[in-house]
Amino acid sequence: MIKLALIDDGVVDSYLVTKCYAHYKVNNDILDKVICASSNEINHATKCAMIIEKYATNVAFIDIDIFEKEKNQLTNIDKLISGIELAYECGAKLVYFSLGSIYFQDREKLRRCVNRFAALGVIFVSPDSNTNNITYPATFSTVLSVKSHETSQIDSDYFQIIDNDIFFGTDFIANSIHSIWKGNTTERCNSFAAPVIVAHVYNILRKNSTLSITGIRTALRSQSKVATDKNTGCPTKKLDWLYCSILISDMLQVPEDEYIYFRLCSFLQTQFITESTIKKIYSLLDGEDCDSIIVCFSRDLSDIELAFIQSLKKNIAIISPNKKLCRVHTDYLFYRLPIAEEWSVPNIYGDIKCDEPVVKIAVESNQALLIAATIYRYLFSHEYNALVLSDIPSVLFMGGEFIPSQILRGDIDAIRRYLYCINNLGYYDIDIIVFDSMIEGTCLMLESDVSLEITVQKGIAQIRNGVVDVQIPLESIGEYITNLFDKSEG
Repeated sequence: MIKLALIDDGVVDSYLVTKCYAHYKVNNDILDKVICASSNEINHATKCAMIIEKYATNVAFIDIDIFEKEKNQLTNIDKLISGIELAYECGAKLVYFSLGSIYFQDREKLRRCVNRFAALGVIFVSPDSNTNNITYPATFSTVLSVKSHETSQIDSDYFQIIDNDIFFGTDFIANSIHSIWKGNTTERCNSFAAPVIVAHVYNILRKNSTLSITGIRTALRSQSKVATDKNTGCPTKKLDWLYCSILISDMLQVPEDEYIYFRLCSFLQTQFITESTIKKIYSLLDGEDCDSIIVCFSRDLSDIELAFIQSLKKNIAIISPNKKLCRVHTDYLFYRLPIAEEWSVPNIYGDIKCDEPVVKIAVESNQALLIAATIYRYLFSHEYNALVLSDIPSVLFMGGEFIPSQILRGDIDAIRRYLYCINNLGYYDIDIIVFDSMIEGTCLMLESDVSLEITVQKGIAQIRNGVVDVQIPLESIGEYITNLFDKSEG
């Protein structure tokens, strides 16, 4: 039996063909899990369940109500997380939640939670925001995200795959207009489009319950009404899915846990993946319950090395300059650094200027993660929603975004358009651009409010702000930057 957890405002059994397998309520005060009765109202959760039943058969629903009816249907992220935990405890293979958050401080908690259970094999589906804002957790690579099709002149179970959404991370567009009860139809919104994908995923899992999210995407790709590429192994748009990883690298230093967003369970320093290296990797895999392998070399991987990494049957992140590496043949999540030809922003806004503060920071590449993570952590704790961009790959480990050097250092209009779009969609407060000071010609042409050079030695940051040199403790970098803006406003 494939169990489907529907996390919403409570499903009403009487409107379903098959009664729910179980009903649960997440208590508002102490987040307790309590079995509860359903009402007689055709509410949002019931509509979603009816849509799913329309296109899937013999659905075993686990109904998880996380809303407070006596408090105007309020809920919060902690209750969503409790609902996800409960869904897993109940044996749900597929989880649908028609809610999320646009608040950046919810992002980290939700990412940890979703990535944890995704690593355990749970498939998540969620609609994008109806207000066209970046929504968590729908934007995560470990979630199948869905938007409503703009027209109803399509088949009722219509959907198509999306391959080029670099902002929202939207995976599918689907029909949201459905006849569900005595001629009544649902309105056009994303949360009534996503159940179409849920139904298709459920049908797929009934045939093969062992499929990973990548296997599900591949199966859906073959069913999509519009699909440009039906092959497997396409890279994810972001490296946001690491949970517990083994890092294989020619780097001399291991990233410290406090600066990365995932758990690094093992680090193997090596120049090449040789036979002895392979033995060590197998030994590490035996001793650790990791979900992903990170390969970070300053050179191209050989075909033999790549074949071995694929054979490990883990999620794969290749942080190496393999420009010709378009895909790997894997049923697991796969990320590689994008090249300039793949990184493009639609030219729909013309030549615009970013309204948010932009800080450009030149660093030595081996210190990029340390400096970027320190700044981000300070800004986050002081309720600044910071966007961190870099052409230095290590910044990916703290949750930053990678932009190919040719774009960051050359295509000013593309960066302007990107910053304009992403800041408006994600409600970012400040943009931090980190780049390698050791590469010739690193003076980025993009205009900025602050331009700094930073190096760190023995916990002391030396900052050059124009012609002024400042020495401060490493942990004070974020405060130093915010003070610069406070002084300018004063």
